[in-house]
Formats: sequence, structure tokens, C-alpha cells
Amino acid sequence: MRTPEEKSPLGYELVKVIDTVHNKKEAAVVNTLSCFIIVLMILFGAFLFGFDRLERMLTSNEPGVLKWFLFRIVVILVMAAVYVVLHEGVHIAFIKLIKKGVAVSFRYRFLYATVGCDESFSKVEYLLVCVAPVLILGVILTVLCIAAPLQWQWTIYIIQVLNFSSAAGDIFIFSILSRMPKNVLIRDNGVKINVYASTE
Repeated sequence: MRTPEEKSPLGYELVKVIDTVHNKKEAAVVNTLSCFIIVLMILFGAFLFGFDRLERMLTSNEPGVLKWFLFRIVVILVMAAVYVVLHEGVHIAFIKLIKKGVAVSFRYRFLYATVGCDESFSKVEYLLVCVAPVLILGVILTVLCIAAPLQWQWTIYIIQVLNFSSAAGDIFIFSILSRMPKNVLIRDNGVKINVYASTE
């Protein structure tokens, strides 16, 4: 998720803007965090499943291996596309659950997709919307990875890596907002986030 610079809610003033797209420092932190998560999870995957199956899949000259590898690449790309839709869909579902009848915007740019709306959220409400996708989809992908045949575990696990690494922005935002006062209001329209504090 990301909010417009609009009129502050009555009794509140703008105290912080989070913009992980245009703010180079914030963007660098998010990208660094994402890369760190990828490296950490690949190493963890090697501990869980072993690199040997992945290495054989990548380097083997056995007949049919190349076709099987290319098929898996296609499957991963399809699953990744579905994952992006599901991730933003969970954001939308929780926004609708918290703010019934609110209009929600959806933006897609190259590898990035965002949702947002012009309504104000309490800190607890927004933090719930923020982390819901990575937690819910993380549990589902973990179950699928455990239940999958050995030859498919790495394939599904790569989507789990995508789940956490692509949520680096959400994690970054969560870490900032979780340290702010309980009574702040938050607006996020999919572009940037405005945080408002009470003037009383």
C-alpha cells in the first residue's frame, strides 16, 4: 500500500509522509531489505530442502530436464502473477472489511501493484491491512510447500520468497507506524502515506 497530500482530518495535522517510491532514502531501505530477505530465505531454503535438487534441475544434461526446467519457470511466472493479484486482493478485502462501502483504487506498474483509498484509518486498522497479505499468504504457502511432492517444493518456496521479499515495503511501513502514537490517523491512496496526529 501507499496517500495523497490532501486536507487534514478535522482536529489533526500532517506529521509524516512515507513515500517509498519517490523518497530515494526510503526506497533504498526497502530495496536493501528486500534483497536481504531474498538471500536469507534462499539460504534457509537450502537448509530445508538442500541445494542438490535445485542444482540438478539447473545443470543436468539428462534428456527432458531442460523441458522440465522451462516448464517450471513458466509455472513460477504464472504463480507469481497470481500471487500479486492475491496479495493486493487481501489488502482490498481487509480495507472493505474495516471501511464498508469505501472505494478502493488499484494501480499496477511493471512489477509493482498497489491499492489504496482516501479514507482515514486508525493505527491498529492500518497495521492490520498492512501485514494481512504476507501473514495469510505466508501460512498458505507454507502448508502447500510442506504438502507438495519433493520435486515441487523449491518451486513453491520461490513464491514464498516472493511473498516476503515483495512485502519489504509493507514491513518497512509497519516498522515506522508501529512506533507512532496510538491516536494517529493514516491515509494511503496507493501513491504515498500521510500520517496525521491529533492537535488536541
